[in-house]
Amino acid sequence: FVNGAMTAQQRRKVNVRSAQRGADIFFVTTKRVPRGAELVIDYGPTYWQGMRFQTRAKELRKEVRQLKAELARTPGGDRRKRTEFKEQIDRCKWDREKLEDLDDSDVDSDD
Repeated sequence: FVNGAMTAQQRRKVNVRSAQRGADIFFVTTKRVPRGAELVIDYGPTYWQGMRFQTRAKELRKEVRQLKAELARTPGGDRRKRTEFKEQIDRCKWDREKLEDLDDSDVDSDD
C-alpha cells in the first residue's frame, strides 16, 4: 500500500517512485525505508485535481439519481414541489456539464 503526498510536508517524505515495464506498473523505493514505515509517492500536481474532479462528478450523479427518485415519489398534483425537484436536477446537470468542460483528460498534452 502506497500513500499519495498531497501537501508540501508530505512531499518531503516521498520515498517511492513508480516504474513501468510493459503493462506492469510497480513501485521502487528511492531511499532506505525502515520496516513498518509509510510508503509515500508524489503522483504529480494534476493527480489531486483529477481526484477532486472525479469525486465531484460522482457526487453530482448521485444527487441527480436521488432527486429523480424524489420527483418520482412526488404526487403529480404537487406542482410546486415537482418544479423544485426539476430545477434542482437541471442545476446539477448544468454543474456536471461545466465540470466536464474543465476536464482535459481526453486532450493530448503539449508537453
